[in-house]
Amino acid sequence: MSNHDTDDRVELLRRWCLDRGLWVGPFDEVGESTAAALCDRSPETLRYWRGTDRRLPCRKTKAGWRYALCDLAEFLDEDAEGC
Repeated sequence: MSNHDTDDRVELLRRWCLDRGLWVGPFDEVGESTAAALCDRSPETLRYWRGTDRRLPCRKTKAGWRYALCDLAEFLDEDAEGC
């Protein structure tokens, strides 16, 4: 996926979140429940992935786990290719 495609996908994800009143951080990061909704997975699935194969990059903050929209965009593209 090119940088332009990634930027477009991140913008779509950002808009999806904001249209639903969901928090998007200053570095285009979202919390675990929002990331799960974007991936059409449960928060429990994301927790499982963190503890096993770490297929979706994330980082721990004082406020909880954060997922970058660019990583989510890449994951969604790879997930769609597998269908």
